[in-house]
Amino acid sequence: MVPHLTVADEETREELAAVENDLQPKLPLTTHVDAAELYVFDGGWWQVREHLGFAARSRRV
Repeated sequence: MVPHLTVADEETREELAAVENDLQPKLPLTTHVDAAELYVFDGGWWQVREHLGFAARSRRV
């Protein structure tokens, strides 16, 4: 699975460059997730097709 995060949309080149310059030093992002959603494009809108819950990971002590 490859996650996707949109951080800017329909901005000017200058605005996109500013966003990139701000985010680049903070990449890659790391986090924990317990669910994901599968979106599909129906030709007009993005809609949730599935909500995918992940099993809890056991913690080793």
